[in-house]
Amino acid sequence: MKLDANGAQVKVDPTGTVRLDASGAVVRLDPGAVVNVRGVTPEVPRPTQDQLYPNTVPRFPKANVVTDYTVFKTVKLGKGAVITGWKFTSNEEVSPRYEYCYYVESIQDGIRASFDLATNGRLDLKGEAPRAVDRTSAAANCVWFGGGSTRSD
Repeated sequence: MKLDANGAQVKVDPTGTVRLDASGAVVRLDPGAVVNVRGVTPEVPRPTQDQLYPNTVPRFPKANVVTDYTVFKTVKLGKGAVITGWKFTSNEEVSPRYEYCYYVESIQDGIRASFDLATNGRLDLKGEAPRAVDRTSAAANCVWFGGGSTRSD
């Protein structure tokens, strides 16, 4: 591995390997590959093997089973909470395919009210929100996978 003079580029022998961590994960680069790294990628929570139930079979033997999952991030706000969901369509994905954020509040035992705040990082102003909750301020509490703020554009 070689770092160029200005420290901006790392060159790796195309036949070489780079160890990522103590788990033994290895990345191999194709000749001429370019890798750009920007910022820090968050640690992706993954289901455990026990949670995936790998030996569970479908009722119809020829059916294809896909395990998807959603990671939820919750931020308390007033009487309720802002919940962001990171939807992964496979346990092998390194980033979510879809993200959504909503506000939820318990009205009384067993009854909750919720409304959408944002989708894929963008503020969603469709529908009505209770007067007691400022939708834009609530959306500032969405926890996006990439770490950015909710956009209103």
